[in-house]
Order: sequence, then structure tokens, then C-alpha cells
Amino acid sequence: MSSISELAIQHLTLRMRPLSRVLQRAVDFQAQLAGKLLRPDVTPLCVTDEQVAQLLEEIHTATQSGETYDHWMLTEEERVAERELRAAADALALKLPLDQLHERAALTEHELRMLLVCVAPELERAYERVYAYVLDDLNRRYPCIELLTQLCADGWSERMRLHVLIGASGRLRRFGLVRCFGEAPTALRQQLQCAPKLVEFLLGANPSFIESVRDPEEVTWGGPQMLPLGETHAKVEALADRVRQSTLDCIGIWGSQARGLQAALQLLVEISGRSLRRFRPEPGMQSQLRSEFAAAEERAAAVGALLWLDLEGVEAPLLADLHDVLELESMHVRAPLVISNAHAWRPLALLQSRRYDELALVDLDYAARRSLLADLGIDGLEEIVEDLAGRYRLGPAEVAAFSSLLRSDPASCNGGRAVAAARAAALVTHRGSSSYATVIQPRRKESDLVLPEALHREVLQIADFYRAWPRVREDWKLERLANGGGMKALFSGDSGTGKTLAAEVIASQLDAPLMKVELSQVVSKWVGVTEQQLDCVFREAHEMRAVLFFDEADALFGKRGEVEHGVDRYANMEVSYLLQKLEDPAFAGLVLFATNLKDNIDQAFTRRFQFVIHFPRPVEEDRRKIWRLALPEPALLAPEINLDGFARLDMTGASIVSAARTAALIAASSHSREIAAAHIISGVQRQFRSEARMLLDSELPQHDGAQVSRALM
Repeated sequence: MSSISELAIQHLTLRMRPLSRVLQRAVDFQAQLAGKLLRPDVTPLCVTDEQVAQLLEEIHTATQSGETYDHWMLTEEERVAERELRAAADALALKLPLDQLHERAALTEHELRMLLVCVAPELERAYERVYAYVLDDLNRRYPCIELLTQLCADGWSERMRLHVLIGASGRLRRFGLVRCFGEAPTALRQQLQCAPKLVEFLLGANPSFIESVRDPEEVTWGGPQMLPLGETHAKVEALADRVRQSTLDCIGIWGSQARGLQAALQLLVEISGRSLRRFRPEPGMQSQLRSEFAAAEERAAAVGALLWLDLEGVEAPLLADLHDVLELESMHVRAPLVISNAHAWRPLALLQSRRYDELALVDLDYAARRSLLADLGIDGLEEIVEDLAGRYRLGPAEVAAFSSLLRSDPASCNGGRAVAAARAAALVTHRGSSSYATVIQPRRKESDLVLPEALHREVLQIADFYRAWPRVREDWKLERLANGGGMKALFSGDSGTGKTLAAEVIASQLDAPLMKVELSQVVSKWVGVTEQQLDCVFREAHEMRAVLFFDEADALFGKRGEVEHGVDRYANMEVSYLLQKLEDPAFAGLVLFATNLKDNIDQAFTRRFQFVIHFPRPVEEDRRKIWRLALPEPALLAPEINLDGFARLDMTGASIVSAARTAALIAASSHSREIAAAHIISGVQRQFRSEARMLLDSELPQHDGAQVSRALM
């Protein structure tokens, strides 16, 4: 049995035969023209009267003639041979490469002909000199638009149509199958070459090439079909219908991917009946931004597509350059525009010259999320839909990704539906990293948090309340109880009393990442930069569905004072900006603040917290639990150790953990097989010194002096 590579070579050879016939006719025609000239040797140097008359006659004949030629058509023998090759490929459950290419790019017969003309010199060098002869110019040995239209067109009018097919908006160039190279004085003389690795593919040696055959600017989506957009669904349908009726040609869509941008674009494309082409300004594009935009717009207009200006994450200087470009080009734009950004961006020139409308995407409410998850039709999911809808604020695209992950998880097929659903939702929402915060995947559980029983329960209730909040606000219609979009809690108390640990435990209860804000990365001495970076922090927390945690919050959110110096005014502006972010209904996340100095927090912040919890220093009973957690089994503790004695020392939880870690390091570095009392005493002493506290020998628990001496040796 022949391999696919052998069949591919035979098929390509078969399809090159018509090119040979067409070239033979073109060569004969060129020889006839040369034969009519008395001095053909002078034509490269001058244009004689005789040649001018001949050229005019040629143009007249071509424009008047309606003759078509069938030299490209396969003969009956060739058609039979092609059917046999296809049958042999079918037997291998494969397609011939040339047929794959024809189908993938939806090439017309004329486009396939032009592609073969470009491929020929890559297969046989002799084609170069034949092309030069046909063009009557030895310096032009490569395919060009003139050659393609001359060889592949059936008559003069067909030549004109082929100009469009081989142009920048034609499929061959849009899909990257044919590329321009070199400079040309006219469009006819523009030289062309086939894409790298195309010849290998046609010879059956590079099957993966077919995956790269696509229009890089045309937006396509794999996977599931579009999902409902909640309350904005009807608005998108109305906008799309107006585009279809040509009564709307500029749409602004404001909102992130998490809020359903992809679903909105899919719905817009489906109802309007137009394809979508993407243009995104890149940092290195400033000097060519106008020409790049104009070219993208021209290509979109040529194929009747929507031109999508994707501005998500584009820096302000580049946005300003694009604004200037649109001021100059807005009157010449023919393609309908779709502009998307996280925030509204409305150039005045577009509002003046285009028929404009816009859409602000919002997060799906609790009922819409619950409905989306219920409509997935996954067995066993019905029981946990309400919990998933409250815990994970999934958008339309995220629900689609969640569905795909859940269906492919083997655990979900073996009765572990709840565990698999939680894992899938976490993978969908906990993606990416933060620019100004440390993203922590929480590992601490409620048993790791040692607090008085009532306080412990109060901390854990924050997670329960946060899960229930969407139902209270949206199902029960108690929006008036909302103080901003999300929930806020303030933890106060001495350093080391468990505030950070509590934040991690709450995040663990919610199966959410913990974004611990690095104040050194957020606060800037430059005016306005702190606000920009705070905005980025809140946006990233929203997109990752993370619990946002500000440690030592008083350093950033201190009391506003009187303006005595220029910097005081801007410091007050930073505090005011944060107040606005906390009350922004668009942010529905959980924000935790920790401070050692509660009195330093601005009073305007304090009244915005739903929960204010003070973390006291641990009492002896709690310290005993922390020591046992810090030195658990299988830690090898010497028999003489009495942790109850160490629990009587006034230490915070963080101090106990630090002392225990130091004791273990001392024991391991001294090659001891167990952690002795002396090691713990040494760890405690070092911890007290690091805190600039005095520790009396009388405060230490009493142990056998001989054992202590042996341990320290």
C-alpha cells in the first residue's frame, strides 16, 4: 500500500500538468509576438513604432475577446487518476494534502491555480527561466501578479477579477499561503512566494502545517456555543440586529472577559451575519499605527467583517496615539467598528461621524449563575448548584470552561461530583498572577487557627456570610443593605495574634486564592500612580475571584489630615480613592484588612466594614494548643519536655511557631535524634531577644539540668 507521502507527490504532479500546458501556450504566444518584430534584439533598449502598434493590437484583442481556455481543465484520463488517488487516501483514512488545503481555506479553482503557479519554482528551478521568458524580462524570474493573472485568467474580464483574489484581502494572502516580497513599481510587478513549509505539506511531509492555515485577524472560537449573558443578552441582540440592518456601525462594549465579552461578541457575530476581525495596538506599533489601522480596516471592509478594536490592557500613551489616528481616519472607515475595553473609551470623532451605541457588561447575578449551571445538564450537579453559584462568581465563558473541565474529570464519573466541581471551578477562577500582590494558594484549615471559641466561630462565619450574600442581596432583593458591592472585614490586634492566618483560613473555606497586597509595590511617590496600581489590584482580585488581603492597612489607609504640605493633599486623595473602590458596586469580592493600630485607621473606613474583629493575645490554654500544633507528631520530642510549662510564657502564636522552628533547626544541625528541652529553651530565648523582651530564668519551665547540659553539648 502506498504511503500518504507517495500519494501526495503523485497528486501534486498530476495537478501540475495543466500548468505545463498553460505555460506552453503562453510561451508559444510570446514567441509569436517576438516573431512579428523585425528587430526583437532592441526591445530591451527602446520601444519602436512597430512594437507600439503590436502592443496596441494585443490590448485591443484581449479586451474585445470573450474567448475562454480550458488548458487548466483536467483531461478525462487525469480525472480518473485523481479519483484513484483519492480512493487510495480514503483507504488510509486520510485526505490528500492538496484537497485538505482546498477545503480548509475554501479556495476557488482560480485561487488554486494561482497557488500552483507560486509553488512551481519551489519544485523545479526551470520554471524561473520560463516565467522570465513569458514576461519578456530576464530580471523577473519569480511569480508576480501580472504572471498569475496572465496564466490563470480566462479572458480579459477574468484578469480583473483575479487582481482582487490575489490582493491583500484575498484568501491566499489573508491565510498566509502566498506572501509578497521585494519592492515593486506597480501592483502588477509585485513578486510573490508561497508560505514556508507549504511545499513540505503538499509533499506529505508536514501534516501539522494545515493547522496554521487561517486568517490571523479573523476571530474564531472553539468549544461550546455562546452562553446567555443574563440581563444584557437582549441588549446585545438588539445591537446585532441593527448592525445587520446597517443602521449601526460603531459599538462600544465595556467590561472584561470575566463579565462575558466573548459571549457578547459571539452573539453579535451570529445575529449580524458578519465575521469578526481583531485589531490590537501593540507597543512597537506607534510609528506605523495609522497605516496598520488603515490596512486592517481595509481588509475588514473588503470581506464585509466587523473590525474589533481590542483595547484591554493597552497602555495610556498608545491609547492616546490611537485616539489621534481615529480623529484622522474616522471619516474613511467603512467597516463597522466594535471597541472593547475594561473601561469606557469614547473618541469624540467616532461619536460625531459614526452611528454609535454601547453596552456595559455586568457580572451575572446570583439567579443567572444558578440558571447557567443548572442548564449544563450534568448529572449530580443539581444538588450543589446553589453553593457553586454563591461561592464562585462565574461568567458565561467561565461556565463553559467549567463544564468542559467537569465533564473530562474522571473523579466526577466515579461519584465525586462535588469534589470535582469544586476543583473545576477553582481552576477556572484561580488563574493568572498579580502584579502588585502575592497570590497564596491557602493550605491552612480551621483547625490551624487557635482562637477563643466564640471568636473562632465569628471568623469562620465571614466565609459563610460571603457565600450567602448573593442570595440575600439578589434573591431576597435586599440591595439596600449593601454597603458597596462586596464584603469588608477589619482584623485588629497585636502582631502575631493570627490575623494573616485567619485571612488564609477564610480563603481556604471559600476555595479561593488569597491576594496579599504588597504595600511597597502599590504605594508610589508619584502623583496618581498609587491610585492606578490600586485599581489594578482590585481588577486582578475580581478576575481571579480572590480574597483581597491588605496587611498593615494603617500604613495605606491612615487618617486623613489637614493639608499643610503639597504631599498631604495627594495622600488624602489616595485614601478617598480607596473609599470609592470599596463602595464600587462592580467589585463584589471579599476584602480583608489587618492592622496592629486600629485607632490609626480613618474613621470613614471603619464604618464601611461589615465585620470588625479584635484578635487578643492568646491565653495560656490557647498557647498550649499552639505549641502542640507547632511541634506535632512525628516530631521527636524528648521525654522530659513539658509543653505546659512553655505555654505559661506570654507569647503570641507567631512567636511560638518561630521559637519551635528555631528549636527544630538547632536539634537537626547538632545531629540530635530528638528535640530536647534545651533546644526549645534556646529557641524561646532567641525569640524574646528578637522582640527586645527580657526573659528571666525563673520564667522558664524547670527541667533536669543534666539533661539540658547533655542536649546543649
